[in-house]
Amino acid sequence: MKRFNPVVLSVLLAIAVTLPMTAQLKDSDSPILEARDISGGCCQLSRDTTYLRVFPDGKAEWDEFNEAKKSYVAHQAVLSKKQMRAVKWAIDNMKDLPGSYTGKSAEGNIDSFYSFAITARKNDKTYRTEIFFGLPVDADNYSKLPTPLRNVACNVSVTRGQLTNEKPDLEFCRKYYVGW
Repeated sequence: MKRFNPVVLSVLLAIAVTLPMTAQLKDSDSPILEARDISGGCCQLSRDTTYLRVFPDGKAEWDEFNEAKKSYVAHQAVLSKKQMRAVKWAIDNMKDLPGSYTGKSAEGNIDSFYSFAITARKNDKTYRTEIFFGLPVDADNYSKLPTPLRNVACNVSVTRGQLTNEKPDLEFCRKYYVGW
């Protein structure tokens, strides 16, 4: 009978023990919600930035344009319990959304586009939808979305607005945002 080399055996045992822990770390490192801010077209520069990314522990990330640097800069914060509730509400509302939705003001627009590409994860399920808006993105564009999409768009937009101290023109979101 052939004996295993003790060094090889200890390496194999170490791998066997750490693999389950590595898998757990990767799950907690994956965002539960990621919204991408995407725009482009013939008349503007293309952009694909992190609008809002939220992790299970409440850590949030987003990109903001820095005028001095003339580029997007990554930012981080930790969400409050109310903000996490809003994010989870958005995720729950993504269950039955179509893969993409084009707002009325974006239909037939061949010059430029603006969209949110949103991916959410809950209980081993992944939900994806992309919302195409006409420009500018304002309360009128949001108000034409079906209610589940409004719930998602408003909760994502208001949560980001709170983090960036932006004052989005989304007053009508008060009835769709659960974090107030």
